[in-house]
Amino acid sequence: TKMEKSFEFSYCLDEVEYIEDNENITESEGEDVVMTLIKNNKLSIGERTKGTISFDDSVKPIMYKVNYQYCTMVGEDWGDDEWEEVEEEVQL
Repeated sequence: TKMEKSFEFSYCLDEVEYIEDNENITESEGEDVVMTLIKNNKLSIGERTKGTISFDDSVKPIMYKVNYQYCTMVGEDWGDDEWEEVEEEVQL
């Protein structure tokens, strides 16, 4: 059976701000996934990074589908921030 796990995350100032909309995964597991992907340089980190990660850990090696955006430049106002969008599959 396919057991897709997914969650939304936000990462800012060297820490995971939140893990939300979890499907088949706990908040701490989601946090571990985010930190591991960052440590292995699989997620680009800007001033702020947010998005969705999904994967099926019954299939090895695990392919993480990451769909996120990171802030490359903070503007004067919220609306002026510049964001890069990334959609890819990464493997640890």
